[in-house]
Amino acid sequence: MLSRTVALPLALAAGLVAGCAVERIGLGRPDSGRPGDVDAARPDGGALLDGGALLDGGALPDAARPDGGPDGGGPDGGAPDSGPPDGGPPDGGVDACTPGPELCNGRDDDCDPDTPDGADEPGLGAPCDGEDADACDDGVLRCTPEGLLCDDDPASREERCNGVDDDCDGATDEGDDLCGACVPRALGASVFLFCDEAGDWDDARDGCAEHGGDLASLETEEESDLVADVMNELDWREDAWIGMEDATGDDDYAWLSNGAAPSYDRWHAREPTGGGEDCVRFTHGSERWRDAPCDRDRYLRICESPRPSSPSPPSSTFCA
Repeated sequence: MLSRTVALPLALAAGLVAGCAVERIGLGRPDSGRPGDVDAARPDGGALLDGGALLDGGALPDAARPDGGPDGGGPDGGAPDSGPPDGGPPDGGVDACTPGPELCNGRDDDCDPDTPDGADEPGLGAPCDGEDADACDDGVLRCTPEGLLCDDDPASREERCNGVDDDCDGATDEGDDLCGACVPRALGASVFLFCDEAGDWDDARDGCAEHGGDLASLETEEESDLVADVMNELDWREDAWIGMEDATGDDDYAWLSNGAAPSYDRWHAREPTGGGEDCVRFTHGSERWRDAPCDRDRYLRICESPRPSSPSPPSSTFCA
């Protein structure tokens, strides 16, 4: 057993050694020896017990890991990522195409690539008049790469002497000397021209051809009645050539239009006489047919041409 004189110096020496060891590893200098004394050098505020023991026993904060590492520290509060967009697919937001009427503008207005351009354009397909000289709606509005245009044929309808408003300007057979000495009358599918110009048979046919026709073939009694009425209206005092002849010289008279013999009889008494009188005239007084030599140049002429279909009325539709 050590004597008290030996034990006391040994205990004091051991305490000094422990205090120096703590100071060397940075845990602070030894406390003042009072119970609860705080070690001012401890960054976490821990206090050493008498004898050098830590009060809180906690681990030191990891000063090298500000990012919330295993030492339990808080988030590092770093800056947000400033990198470029990742180029990923759309996020399913609202489509940029808003459907609307499909107009003639080269764009997909209704968001359906299968819809023809201009399908909903007002007036598409409507009749229209183009840039020709007439006023007839001979075309229709169509959608083209240049926009809504009228496809009217550039050729103009020309006014003819036929009792029809050929150029759709609201007037019929207008124009200086368009009809000349002729007066048009329409019946059924034909237009008849009553021309107050004398000549022989060949002259008469040539004059009719200038108006797009030939001498009139009066194939129905109604047509013969029309001729008689208009000749009286015009107060003609002379007979007129019509389109019947004996082309073979054997007294077989036929219409120019179809080569057929008349289906009804309107011959004057004791007519036809034949004997070289191979052409036929319509008499102004008796309203009958009579034959005559074809070179007799005193008779007027009655022409016939197909009646054109009535054109459209003047157009108010704008076409480029």
